[in-house]
Amino acid sequence: MIPKTRRYKKGASETWSALILFVFLLGGFFFIYHTVQNSPSSPTDAQKSKITVEENIKFTSGDSAKSSSKIKYSNLHGLPLSFSLEYEIPLAVVIENYNPIRLQQKGLEQASIVYETLAEGGITRFLAIFNGASVSTIGPVRSARPYFIDWAEEYHASLTHVGGSETALSNLYNNRTILDIDEVAENTVVWRDSAYSPPHNAYTSTAGIVEMMKKEGYQVRLTQPRFIFKDPDPISGNIPTITISFSLPQYDVKYVYDPLDHHYSRYNGDILHSYIKPSNILIQFTSQHFLDEEGRLNIQTTGTGKSLVFRDGNVIEGFWEKQEGGITRFYDESGKEIPLNRGQTWIEVVPTDGIVNYF
Repeated sequence: MIPKTRRYKKGASETWSALILFVFLLGGFFFIYHTVQNSPSSPTDAQKSKITVEENIKFTSGDSAKSSSKIKYSNLHGLPLSFSLEYEIPLAVVIENYNPIRLQQKGLEQASIVYETLAEGGITRFLAIFNGASVSTIGPVRSARPYFIDWAEEYHASLTHVGGSETALSNLYNNRTILDIDEVAENTVVWRDSAYSPPHNAYTSTAGIVEMMKKEGYQVRLTQPRFIFKDPDPISGNIPTITISFSLPQYDVKYVYDPLDHHYSRYNGDILHSYIKPSNILIQFTSQHFLDEEGRLNIQTTGTGKSLVFRDGNVIEGFWEKQEGGITRFYDESGKEIPLNRGQTWIEVVPTDGIVNYF
């Protein structure tokens, strides 16, 4: 039998056939539309919102192995934080490095970042930045200088010190970025250890500083990593030794790389700082000149200059750069920011004509 759809006459039968076909197609359209709108494969508004959130989480979480856990990582040293979130707040402390009192130094090994630079009389001094550690004793705490304030500002940190130069104290008084914690202002955060002679016997603690910050309502936390972090290279380089000549021989610094634990051992005046094991050594060459007859220094903290970055037993030549009110970044010669190993970082701020050897 020949199908009727292939045999039709023009006229009324054609009109009825067209009408029937139109109704059939219209019904099919509504059936398909209703099916698609109620199909599970088409997300509802709530489902769309959920997908967007999940995608954002995946995008911002970073390393998948780390994002799968609830471990909190430090923005300053890249390692897990083992204490409460209140210790995320960066805490900056000025620490003495006068040669006769080095055995009195406490807390440096637990700092995330340590700056070393010249103070008066050819003596070096430290600015230690603590983050994610509970340290019971830090010191000896000494006086502030303007460049310590500039570096502490980069972390929105509190700055604990004992007095300071006239310029430094004036800058702190007018500063609204960091919390000024000065022993001279008669706070209880800094105490004197009677076992040592003043002025080399002032100490503090992270717990005391945090309590002071809470009291003052200062709760700033870093939201972005200070550096780009990476894991140590399995094969070490061929530059294990770094020497820095600051001024007097007892303040010369030497670092020796240990490929077994991927850390550097630090020597000060040929004496081993046995408890200090940084992962990265950054050399920041800066313009420096005397401000007054007492030998106080003006040290460049903004602009740009040459740099050397040591990690994994290798050296990367490049430059540092910092805009006013910004953060100091370290780049290779091609202009790419240099990733650092997770762990402690020492930033050695030396004059532009300073002597740095590596071999």
